Amino acid sequence: MCYPPERLQKMKRTPVLVVDDNLDIAHTTALILNYLGYAATTAGDGLEAIQKVEAQPYDVIVMDIKMPRMGGMEACQRILEMRPEAVVVMTTAFAVEGLVQQVRAAGARYVLYKPLDVGELIAIIERHGRSRAQGGTSVRNGEMR
Repeated sequence: MCYPPERLQKMKRTPVLVVDDNLDIAHTTALILNYLGYAATTAGDGLEAIQKVEAQPYDVIVMDIKMPRMGGMEACQRILEMRPEAVVVMTTAFAVEGLVQQVRAAGARYVLYKPLDVGELIAIIERHGRSRAQGGTSVRNGEMR
């Protein structure tokens, strides 16, 4: 992909935390985001994510819902207590009734279903990275109204 210099500059300034207990998914997602110019870091569960967010602010946090030690919903709530400006994108491989409402109650703005559509994820990061924009937006299968 070829991006204009002004977009590359914005992308490089956007810190993203990718949280998933499947480290292959976390590392692959972060690798793609880093390749595209974002500053992506990984964490293996909710507790590690909280530690990383305490140490450094992230504009966007991409987090699996089901993880050992601390799941994504609880971690999302705790992270947003510390950093209410962060945009949390919850990910899941499970289509569960009422999931969007649960995600919203936890404070996340989006839910994306696995396998992740990298284009959708990048659109969210572009929309919220460094702009600290407020409010949710519709996303495939995880519409937030």
